[in-house]
Parts: sequence; C-alpha cells; structure tokens
Amino acid sequence: MPMNLFTKAFLPGAALLFIGSAVHAQSSCTASFTYSITGMTINVVSTSTGVTPNTSYTWSWGDSQSGSGQSTSYTYAAPGTYSVCLIIYELSTFCADSACATVTIGSSGIADFSKTLLTMNVSPNPSNSQAVIGYSSTAEGEVLLEAYDMLGNKVAVLEKESKPAGSYEARFDTQGLPEGIYFVKLRVNGREAVTKLTVLH
Repeated sequence: MPMNLFTKAFLPGAALLFIGSAVHAQSSCTASFTYSITGMTINVVSTSTGVTPNTSYTWSWGDSQSGSGQSTSYTYAAPGTYSVCLIIYELSTFCADSACATVTIGSSGIADFSKTLLTMNVSPNPSNSQAVIGYSSTAEGEVLLEAYDMLGNKVAVLEKESKPAGSYEARFDTQGLPEGIYFVKLRVNGREAVTKLTVLH
C-alpha cells in the first residue's frame, strides 16, 4: 500500500515547493537545460531525460521569482549574477531531479556564458540500506554534499572538500534512518542542486 506523503524541494531563491504524492518505485530521470540571453531576458529549454508528458517543470530565477513550463523565458529587473535552477517532478513514476546554471547579466545586458552546471542522481531509490549518490560539476570548487529530512534537519554530511570539475560518487548509509523522504543537497561555489531520496526498509 502506498504511503501518502507531502514532500518538499529546495529551490535556491524561491519558496519551498510542496507536492502531495504516494510513494512508489522510482524510475530514472535527469534534469538538464540549455539557455540563451538577449538583453536582460533569459530563454530556457529543458533537455531533461526520463520524462513523460506528465512531468512538471519548475524554474527558479535566483532573484526570489519562479516560473514553470518545459520552455519559458524571464526578464530580470536588474543586472547581476543569478543561479538559474530547474527541478523536474514526475508524479506517476515518483521521480525528481534538479540542475542549476550560473548566468551573469552586466549593466549593458551582456551575458557571461561561463557557467557552473551541477547534476546529481541517487541509486537505488528507494533505498533500504545504502544509496550511491552520483554527482558532477563543471567547475572546480568546495563541494558540500549533505542530506536532510522532510523537516529540514541535517541527517548526514557526505562530503566536504575541494574537488576539481568532474563526476564523482558518494555512499550514503540509510540503514539506521527511519522510513520516509529525504533530500540530498549538493553545493559547489554557492550553486545548489537537490534530489529526493526515499528510504524504505
């Protein structure tokens, strides 16, 4: 019998997103996107894999505003550096993932296309003893990988060290955790990505 739960996803610069759902086996999905900038407007298109027509797309623009849709655009009110994040959620397959990119809009509206992209996935998910967190970053920096419960309490620090750009794996012992929903958060150079982990014993 599925357990009815309310889960939350952490979006940088946006309000918490609460989703009512039932826990089922999770399939694999990976969030990714491309973008272009014209003046002060950013245009984004999801290139995520493992999605279905029922997948929801939520965008955080890094200035406390958010949007939705597989492709959309947003016009910033002021120049600056912003962390743009995409979180995808598929209700029927109980799959969620996120990806972020950093964009800089100058005073003349010229964009700096140097960006940090973070990706992350968890396997197996649900987990009953140990989960493997695979993650990658396109930039060198201080890596902080942590796990939180649904109330926002930190339950584990999985990695905290400086690493070059690349792909890595970390192991998360879930055997002693109560059943439920947890969130694994990756932070590199102030950019964040969050993915959801279900623990079932």
